[in-house]
Amino acid sequence: MSLDGDDIAIALKAARLDWAEVDPSILGTLFERGLDPDKRSQLGAHYTDREKDHDDRRSRHRAPLRAEWEAAKTQISISLEKANATKNASVRTKARDQATAAYRGF
Repeated sequence: MSLDGDDIAIALKAARLDWAEVDPSILGTLFERGLDPDKRSQLGAHYTDREKDHDDRRSRHRAPLRAEWEAAKTQISISLEKANATKNASVRTKARDQATAAYRGF
């Protein structure tokens, strides 16, 4: 589909408008509905609203941190158990220092 002069003029006029007050989900819906439904699923073309996109990104960034925190908590627990189980002051101090280092390292 090619644009003629009138089409280009209309597009330029629309581009100059202030679209700040238009909810992006409206444009996303128009985008989706403008596609052939059979082709849309093949393309994976789907509008994702800001809130959902933000939640998805936040989850992707938090998952690795949660895994690192679980590993750090495990190391901290092991070190503190070792510190609490010993009567040797040197071993206890070293184990507590290891727990502190694991916490601060995270």
